[in-house]
Amino acid sequence: MSKIPLLLAPILLLSACTGQSTPEPSRCAVPPSGFSEEDVVGTWVSEEPTDPAAIDTLTFKEDGTYRQVIHIERPPYDFESQWQEWRLEMPDIGPPYLYLKGMRLHAYFPDLIERDVVGGGDGYWFDFCKGTGIKMPAQEGVLIVYGAGLLEEPSGVVLRPPQIPDMSGWYYKLVDQ
Repeated sequence: MSKIPLLLAPILLLSACTGQSTPEPSRCAVPPSGFSEEDVVGTWVSEEPTDPAAIDTLTFKEDGTYRQVIHIERPPYDFESQWQEWRLEMPDIGPPYLYLKGMRLHAYFPDLIERDVVGGGDGYWFDFCKGTGIKMPAQEGVLIVYGAGLLEEPSGVVLRPPQIPDMSGWYYKLVDQ
């Protein structure tokens, strides 16, 4: 009997105990090949498909800043941010995350207006692409950037808050680059 398999047993056992496993593939299409920060620059708009009285507009500049303008008719709410920082994070597997300092998700979740929640409220949201939780910092919003697929958006990508996709048709589409 060879001693090599016996020597490998502790190594295999140790690697199994580390809890590391191969990440699951993404459930969402990744953006087109070569997607980068340059592709984020422009104006993105989202509105509630069942109620176009809620509109959220994000304008991204090349210098890494963005401005958010929200208009909601019911309940009445208007907001316009100063220019704030944004960054794109490209993971090894799955779609990128777009981090937006000071973002408000009030048009997506109007109940956040009363509490004036900025960002994700320092809680976990559901990344429907990876099937896991994602930490939303208190003062930062996170959007998942993924391939548009059946939505047939000319840019080839859409931006969506982490959440169960069946909850809402809420997503941002590029309207001006």
